[in-house]
Amino acid sequence: MVKKVATECYKLEREASFKNSKPVQLLNELLGKKNDEKVENVDWEDVFLLSDENDEEWPSKTLGFKETMKEYRTELKKLGHKVMEIMDENLGLPKGYIKNAFDGGVDNSAFFGTKATIAPAPQLLGPKVENKASDATKYPKFVFGDYMSVYLEQKFQPKEPRFQAVKAV
Repeated sequence: MVKKVATECYKLEREASFKNSKPVQLLNELLGKKNDEKVENVDWEDVFLLSDENDEEWPSKTLGFKETMKEYRTELKKLGHKVMEIMDENLGLPKGYIKNAFDGGVDNSAFFGTKATIAPAPQLLGPKVENKASDATKYPKFVFGDYMSVYLEQKFQPKEPRFQAVKAV
């Protein structure tokens, strides 16, 4: 249901503005040139905040969107809290330690995000590497904040060196 309302929301309320966005304009210029040039270092994400504080800004034309996303958010948050409690226990940490690391003790802080990554012409975007191997399940020796810092600085660079660096740790 979440995927259905998110897709409907994109088509009804977001697609027009996406088609007029800078990334799509760049792509259209490139398509007009009809050469082998690729679009790189472009973020195709369509992101918007869904929180109680901006309730009036939520998409309103998509039937059931708000209710579905609020229910999904509630259930996902419960699951996340349970997983964090289990991680605390398995790692020998005090109960609530990991949750506190995420929300700083503020119960209503941001908890998760969703995004729709739209690539209108994937053949022009360059190589994409995904590692679905079991390496992804190993616990690295770096902390989440370090990873996010590296990710933000290297978001559009090749992924292979990052995979190799994590394997080396």
